[in-house]
Amino acid sequence: MIRFDGGQGRFLSSLVFALAFVVATMIVRNTVLVIKSDRREFTVDVTGSARRRVVSDRASWRAELEVTVKTASEGYARLGEAAQRASTWLRAKGFTDKELSLSAVRIEEAYEDRGHKERPHRIGYRLAQTLEVSSSNVGNVTQVARSNREFIEAAGMTDAAFLFRGSEVSIGITRMTDIKHEVLAEAVRNARERAEMIARHGRAKLGALRQAEFGDIEVRSPGSTEKYSDDSPSSEKEVIANVKVIYELE
Repeated sequence: MIRFDGGQGRFLSSLVFALAFVVATMIVRNTVLVIKSDRREFTVDVTGSARRRVVSDRASWRAELEVTVKTASEGYARLGEAAQRASTWLRAKGFTDKELSLSAVRIEEAYEDRGHKERPHRIGYRLAQTLEVSSSNVGNVTQVARSNREFIEAAGMTDAAFLFRGSEVSIGITRMTDIKHEVLAEAVRNARERAEMIARHGRAKLGALRQAEFGDIEVRSPGSTEKYSDDSPSSEKEVIANVKVIYELE
């Protein structure tokens, strides 16, 4: 047994007590830290999806009118007449003036290629102009685009000096941006419903949203395997959105 006498004994006793208090405090503090670090957070991650089929409400088609003649003045006259006759034909098909647009005339010198040994010979001028129709009547635009022969005859472009080029029909949806946002919101709601179902059957409560991820919103033509076919001529489109979310469980 160790004994301490007098004031020295009391001093050493106080010192031992103080050291014991510090050690005990450190042990308690370390224990609290361990408990905090060992605390587990429970989460659930689910995917949600939504899709909507929409019908195109806008279509456009372009006709390239071109003529090659000896003089520029003749080219302007003949091209102007062809464009006017073509516009009249389109109005007869039911299109309004607001649905028709005519570009400025493009002009360049025309040359005849005589082979590598001779210099190209200028034969006159080549003039071109684009006539475009854009309408909410998708069926009417599609029908006109299929009537190339009738268009050429109506415009008086049967002469060999003329060249006609018709574009593919471009079909679009004016509210596509809004529709994409709406479908994405539906996918998020679908994900939350799935998470709530999992939590309910697991006797837990759905907590705060921790994370959400989503990729590009797909626009497909019905039956197409391509993820992004919104430029295809199909009048119907299918908008698809997929999201992945992580919720806390309480």
